Amino acid sequence: MKEKKSEKSKAKSAILFLSKKKKKLLIRTLLLAGILFGINAYSWFIYIDRFGGDISASVISWDVTFWDDTEEINNIALKIDSLYPGMEPFHKEIMVENKSDLPAIFSFQIESMNLFGQEYTATTVEESEALLTALESSFPFVLQFTYDDDFLAAENGRLLFKIDANWDFEGETEYYQLSSYFEYDASLTYYSSDGTNYVEDATVTSENFADKLAAGLYMTSDDADTYWGHKAADYKDGNPSAPCITLNLKLIVSQKQ
Repeated sequence: MKEKKSEKSKAKSAILFLSKKKKKLLIRTLLLAGILFGINAYSWFIYIDRFGGDISASVISWDVTFWDDTEEINNIALKIDSLYPGMEPFHKEIMVENKSDLPAIFSFQIESMNLFGQEYTATTVEESEALLTALESSFPFVLQFTYDDDFLAAENGRLLFKIDANWDFEGETEYYQLSSYFEYDASLTYYSSDGTNYVEDATVTSENFADKLAAGLYMTSDDADTYWGHKAADYKDGNPSAPCITLNLKLIVSQKQ
């Protein structure tokens, strides 16, 4: 009987010991949780304080706008109604404004071009650059895209993106190297070149025209004006309300690394 009481006493002592131990563990856990909460809260308050106490400031702002005169735009559908030798110069400006917290870099791509009803699409950066090069050097009319600097400072950095088109009558270029935008025309005179001199090539035909283009084929500036002038006139006769050229430009602003 005494032995049973002794065992019960031991059991009660063990339960009491475990109970005290659990209480100590709980207290320690609560203290640790309180300390961790205090550290996190302190870090949060420092974070908020550094950003002016506004909780929305925890997300860095990214706010870039493109302005065409007084209208906000995203991309450009540039249309030039008439192209002809001696045309009035075309000029357009797009204001790019960076109101973000971060500096940025500006660029653009030509996504597509419709020239006298012929559609050209650029699906890669390389194709876009090829269209840009063609517009700057492959035709007697010239389209140029310029901006002083591609850098946009944070918080109200600005730049002007300028687009100019012109077709000088009897321009400075004496010969034009033909590109894939030209088609064979038996009424025109073609030339080859050794890099210095231009020699008439009377062997050009519709059958070998593509090969001659690949090897390097030229025409005089007068003939280039005539060729594209006829293209423009024929197109406007059949499509009086349609622009001669439409360019879809993608405007790109990315974070400066």
